Amino acid sequence: MTDVAELPQGRFSGPADFQHLVRAAVAQAPLRGWREMLWADPDFTHWPLGELAVVEGLTQWMQHGARLCMMAADFRPITLQAPRFVAWRRQFDHRFEARTWPRSGLPEMTMLLWTPDWAVVGMEAQAPTVVATTEAPRRTQWRQAWNSAWATGTPAFPASVLGL
Repeated sequence: MTDVAELPQGRFSGPADFQHLVRAAVAQAPLRGWREMLWADPDFTHWPLGELAVVEGLTQWMQHGARLCMMAADFRPITLQAPRFVAWRRQFDHRFEARTWPRSGLPEMTMLLWTPDWAVVGMEAQAPTVVATTEAPRRTQWRQAWNSAWATGTPAFPASVLGL
């Protein structure tokens, strides 16, 4: 079994750094007993959601009764780039919720990965430049921004699409 690792903190730049942070969150989630993670991004293009290790990590985490909430303006890139994640999403529909990204976005953020004791937030619209922190006041501020945006979003990214 893997030990709980120190979570990265500071400013990170570029897709590779950002993907490393997502992998770290998914790997640490079951070890730290996080009950939920909140993910927001306009389209999740830079997230490593199609990777087997990420999907397996999410599966392990879900076995502990966890919940994942996602917000995006467009979920189509996920369906095209991450079929493993789409299948995982169907399997864990009972512990997964997705909503639309509000037109106004999230105040002062371009993306968010929030956990009960660590968060990663994007501050620039270009290729991911993010700040990772365990600072409680910042995490609380970002959670409040999430809650406001979540309240205005509508259900999205269904587990299945029923047609005629």
